[in-house]
Amino acid sequence: MLVEALAQSVTTIRGIVRAHGERLPSCGTESFLERVAQTPLAPELRELIAPAIAVLRELVLQVRTTDLKLVQLCEREPAIRQLCTAPGVGVVVAAAFVSVIDDARRFDNAHKVQAYLGLVPNEKSTGGRQRLGAITKMGNSYLRSLLVQAASTVLRLRRPGDPLIQWAQMVAARRGKRIAMVALARRLAGVLWAMWRRDTVYEPARVGAASAGDERCWTDRRRARRHACPGGQEDCRTSARRLRAGVERHEGSERLDKETCPRLERDSTEHQNGSG
Repeated sequence: MLVEALAQSVTTIRGIVRAHGERLPSCGTESFLERVAQTPLAPELRELIAPAIAVLRELVLQVRTTDLKLVQLCEREPAIRQLCTAPGVGVVVAAAFVSVIDDARRFDNAHKVQAYLGLVPNEKSTGGRQRLGAITKMGNSYLRSLLVQAASTVLRLRRPGDPLIQWAQMVAARRGKRIAMVALARRLAGVLWAMWRRDTVYEPARVGAASAGDERCWTDRRRARRHACPGGQEDCRTSARRLRAGVERHEGSERLDKETCPRLERDSTEHQNGSG
């Protein structure tokens, strides 16, 4: 509630200044009061925003006091101190994760934790074809939003040696920043659960080994698809659809190039043997 009121106060002050033809420099909430004091504004405009500035100062003081109390309470919990060693994770995210998960031994693996928090894709598979959609958004929405915010912070970090950040940046370059944030939030939930279950701090080397294994698995799948159909995955799907539709029975209609897709030739042979 305090953080929301703080953000609304900053937005209100910016709107008043913009309505009078002035602009305030971009900055974070922590340094907003300092930037307002350094920005040259008209005396009438500064007098107009003075009540809002006074309210903002009181909110900043209340937020700092609450954060200090939260830190003092979290120091009594070893699990929260361990989780805070992960990149982008502070006392708020760590405390929320511990309170929602309650016990790390409830889950057998990281994927079950991710599914419990609604960070796994929604699956609508049918007819042997896998269809993955958006995340399920099941479970605690507050913790899920905190993990996404933590992932956004991680994407802005500059740590060349951290494999988790490198993995997130590669996903962002390949799929976009929004998808990368959700993917990193899902990965971060698994990392936090593993740290808590193993009673250890954040270890970049261990995360790097897991990331390398996932990357090799993804590369092997892609290579297997290419070897299965040299003409490309789309050609394979098109040829398979034509085969299922029974186009091969009509020799005069459309010829299928079996040399383009070895899998099509194999399916055709099995179809003829079955019909015979």
